[in-house]
Amino acid sequence: MKVVIIGSGPAGIVASHVIKKLKPDFDVTVIGREESIVVRCSEPYAISGDTEVEKIIKPDDVITSVGANFVRDEAIEIGEKIVKTKSGKEFEFDYLIFATGAMPFVPPIEGADLENVFTLRSANDAKRIREALAGAKHVVIVGGGMIGVELASLLAEKFSVTLVEILPKVLYTSYDDEFCDEVEKKLREKGVELLTGKKVEKILGDGKVRSVVIDGEEREADVVLLFTGVRAETKLAEQMGVEVGKFGIKTDEHMKTNLDNVYAAGDCVESISIVTGKPTPSGLVSTAISQAKVAAMNICGVEAKFPGVTNPSITKIFDVSLGRVGLTEKQAKEAGIEPKVGNFENLTKYDTQKDPKPMKAKLIFNEGNEVIGGEILASGNMVAPFIDFLSFAIAKKVTAQELKTLIYSAHPELTPLPFFHPIVSACEQIG
Repeated sequence: MKVVIIGSGPAGIVASHVIKKLKPDFDVTVIGREESIVVRCSEPYAISGDTEVEKIIKPDDVITSVGANFVRDEAIEIGEKIVKTKSGKEFEFDYLIFATGAMPFVPPIEGADLENVFTLRSANDAKRIREALAGAKHVVIVGGGMIGVELASLLAEKFSVTLVEILPKVLYTSYDDEFCDEVEKKLREKGVELLTGKKVEKILGDGKVRSVVIDGEEREADVVLLFTGVRAETKLAEQMGVEVGKFGIKTDEHMKTNLDNVYAAGDCVESISIVTGKPTPSGLVSTAISQAKVAAMNICGVEAKFPGVTNPSITKIFDVSLGRVGLTEKQAKEAGIEPKVGNFENLTKYDTQKDPKPMKAKLIFNEGNEVIGGEILASGNMVAPFIDFLSFAIAKKVTAQELKTLIYSAHPELTPLPFFHPIVSACEQIG
């Protein structure tokens, strides 16, 4: 059997690995159009100089070491069981996986094509941004989502940073207001100028960016970074006749599209929320990996189902880490759910230890007391295990009563006081 995978990001890589493990005799070809295989989550750190661009680039043997073929080319047309590339090559297939990812969305801003105005996707993008920053003083970041906020925190010590967000608060679509407020407070304390509820109307310059106009006011800018979201890359799939929804390629729970033997995984897919059962974007590497495994297993004859997404995500802003999963309180209300909310504040380690830091947790429950969302903020690097646990709990429809009797670990330096576990204590707030 011949399998062609279009896309060499996490979904494409994982799918090739699983297929070659389950069916070593299958002929697997991965077609990737980008100039390198890159760890995208690390790009902000390469831009800021906290790591080197070369370190976030992975060798092609990430794919070829398992016996799959890797072709650096662009798929431009799909015929009857054949993929044609820009260079004129043709690849026959019995099964096809779309792992085409997503591309940056650039809003219609006058001057967005000027020199030193950037979006971010590839390692080359990161390299060009870093080079432009070498002679810069004033950096304007457009978009207060995860990447915009994270990069603002990384650049704040070296540059004058202005962060512009059209919505009322940064991280507004991911967190409830009290968590957004904590992030905004930290950014302002560190010297980042926040302009929320504001719109960039135009970018000015003579060939190279000189300034931006924000709600009628001109501000100096040497570099402008556009982090205004991404859109699923579905053009090739649509040309083939694959059904596409609002957020990407539609699939069933086996990651199969409406066409026989054609699958999809990763950022190009329209995911389904485990909580609401409705379409939603995901755009997370963990989602891409899980979907790729499911698609690959089904191609190999091993039935697997993708249950939907909880969208767990974490980030770090200066010395504060925060994470979220499932629905926020406001998202639950928008979905027609009357949420029950449990809040709890504690310290990151026992108060008997040196320098404990504050942490706060918020859990969201539905009318049946099943946990459907959570948000956690803390100093240090401790939120990921809590968010991962809550992701599992949401997927399994665990109730507040069940969480109250959770048996958990405790240590003076590593956990909050055992009498006040943040998740258990938040559950106890709802009775």
